[in-house]
Amino acid sequence: MTAVESQRLAKYFGKTCAVYSASFTLPRGEFMALLGPSGCGKTTMLRMIAGLEKPDKGKIFLDGHLVASEEIFVPANRRRVGMVFQDYALFPHMTVEKNIAYGLVRGSSQKVIVDQMLELVGLSGMKNRYPRELSGGQQQRVALARALAPQPSILLLDEPFSNLDTALRVQVREEVKRIIKEAGVSTILVTHDQDEAMSMADTIGVMLRGTIEQIGSPRILYEKPKSLAIANFLGETNHIPGEAQGNKVLTALGELPLQTPMQGSVEVLLRPSDLVFSSNGHGTPAMVSHTTYYGHRQTIWVKIADATLLKMTGDAHTDYKTGDTIQIGVKHPVVAFPRYS
Repeated sequence: MTAVESQRLAKYFGKTCAVYSASFTLPRGEFMALLGPSGCGKTTMLRMIAGLEKPDKGKIFLDGHLVASEEIFVPANRRRVGMVFQDYALFPHMTVEKNIAYGLVRGSSQKVIVDQMLELVGLSGMKNRYPRELSGGQQQRVALARALAPQPSILLLDEPFSNLDTALRVQVREEVKRIIKEAGVSTILVTHDQDEAMSMADTIGVMLRGTIEQIGSPRILYEKPKSLAIANFLGETNHIPGEAQGNKVLTALGELPLQTPMQGSVEVLLRPSDLVFSSNGHGTPAMVSHTTYYGHRQTIWVKIADATLLKMTGDAHTDYKTGDTIQIGVKHPVVAFPRYS
């Protein structure tokens, strides 16, 4: 069953179009990320689903029920939607326990639900603390517990990790992913962080210029992007010109196999991990320009004969020096896009 369906949504703020003809479907129980740069309309999309903004055009269905159209608008408090905001929006004068209980109906079951939520998010011993006495990661989990306590049909997360430092962000998002999977709630995450979307979501919708350009699994989007714009947004890329001839393309790196047959002038997409070091004498000569060391890996910038600079991912234990001559090749059939002059 479908948890969320949006049909050609549009939202204007004055003369500015924030969202244009955006459509997607979220199956029940799945985790979806809306990924895009700042200003692409992803938070506006989330707010329309939550009932905090009314769409100017299009329709929204939650669990098969129409909740928003040009004629119908069901307010936020009548939608079974939980939301975690970027700043968590915790009440500073309330304890953890009271923050989680805030949206619940008073009664004998309230304490039971709060205790269940505290256990789910790993904060059972902290119910009497105030938000100021918690770390950023703990505050984030309280906000998540409060959103889950009323047993929403859909959970919406608006850039929930952006206020955390890098190391904590990775740890907390793994915890949040586990909690959401245990709760079994259909979830939409809004983020501009590619690693966050790729590591957490079952499905990603890439938003650019106010609309959803492509939807798919993280692997499909990374390996088979529909456009160079999507490819550039989803990870590091190299571009080299080529001449496509059916199942192959002629480039400065030699003749490469194509994922999809094409003809004519193209722009070939190469991820740094697609480039490999060749030791059998059949690679393309390249000169090491410079390297960047990260501990667990390193990035090697190499220059080929036509002066094109390419980025590769390499073994952190090999010490490449500027000026070293190496040979490189490509390990997979490549993706290419028509090149327009």
